[in-house]
Amino acid sequence: MDDIVEHADTIAVASAKHIEREFPILVFSGLGGALNEDKSIHHETLIFTTKERLTKDEGVVIIAGILKVCLENLYADKKMKNYLERYPFRHNNLLVKLFVRHKDGSKPYHPHIGFFTLRDGIMSYRTVIESDEGYFQEEAYWEEPYEVAAKRLGIWDGE
Repeated sequence: MDDIVEHADTIAVASAKHIEREFPILVFSGLGGALNEDKSIHHETLIFTTKERLTKDEGVVIIAGILKVCLENLYADKKMKNYLERYPFRHNNLLVKLFVRHKDGSKPYHPHIGFFTLRDGIMSYRTVIESDEGYFQEEAYWEEPYEVAAKRLGIWDGE
């Protein structure tokens, strides 16, 4: 099992480095994933941070680019095919988080999007406000299927 995780992590890190070159505004922040009981890979997780303000559409375009690189790297590695829960792996097998920060590292507040998430094929966009107690709470939340968002922007490739 450790070989599977180690191999998947190696591919994820290589993908993250490629993504950072393709999207210089992104910084790789972390990775993860989940295995099924049979030790097949159910999903891979990649986390990035940017210090650029993004619109919903810009976030979708960046996440589409992340997906493209990740899937290409997974498919290029013949050994990985044996470890995946399903082949081909699809966008709903990747969990992508993109945190947005200001140039000084502080969190943006509503109405600016603070983070984007692709989970189980659903894109979500969130804004936050600081509560009276100093905690962050969600102010606005939007969801749409990734496929719908990508088709709306003309970037859907069927993955």
